[in-house]
Amino acid sequence: MPGTDPHSHADLTQGRIRHLDLQIDVDFAMRRLHIGVEVLLDRQVHGPLDLDTRDLEIASVEARG
Repeated sequence: MPGTDPHSHADLTQGRIRHLDLQIDVDFAMRRLHIGVEVLLDRQVHGPLDLDTRDLEIASVEARG
C-alpha cells in the first residue's frame, strides 16, 4: 500500500490518529479562534510528522513520547 492517500496530503506512514482532544476558545471581539489540540497516534513514529498548517498562525508545538 502506498504511503500517501491520492485524495489528500495525508502520509499514512507517519501514523494514524487514534484519538483527538480538541479545545476551542472563540474571541468574538477580535474575530479569532484559539485552538488547542492533542493528537494520539496509533503507534510511536520516528522522524518528521507533517501537519497541514496553511494560513494558520502556530504559537507552539510539543511532542511527548
